[in-house]
Amino acid sequence: MSFMLNIDFNHLLDSSKELSLVFMALFFGILFLQSGLDKVFNFNDNLNFLKNHFQKTLFKSQVNLLFITLIILEIVTGMIFIVSLFGVCLYGFSELLTALLFLGVIMSNITLCFLFLGQRIAHDYVGAANLTIYFLVALLSFFLFF
Repeated sequence: MSFMLNIDFNHLLDSSKELSLVFMALFFGILFLQSGLDKVFNFNDNLNFLKNHFQKTLFKSQVNLLFITLIILEIVTGMIFIVSLFGVCLYGFSELLTALLFLGVIMSNITLCFLFLGQRIAHDYVGAANLTIYFLVALLSFFLFF
């Protein structure tokens, strides 16, 4: 079939892998950047919610610090993906941009683990279960690099 379409099969595989990386970066860029910026723009509302959410946990005295840490993690993770996307659009895939995307996948898994830990500590099992879907996508994203 590839002979009839005049398409090199290996090139098609490379293109689909690169396209998958682009959509993965777009997905996680939107996810983390929107979440982090929402926390910044609605800081007091989110902080009050979290103080109430963690009121009966061992995190109750560190909610401010943990919330700011989470905001930084989400924005940095989202920006890694957005910067990577712009780089790919401008220069194509390179070793540096691929390494940056890989760093983004590592950061997304770390950030999601922090979010998951918080949900479990707060006994919000429904929220933790919802994060599992994102975490599975983040874990599967590692396979795009091999």
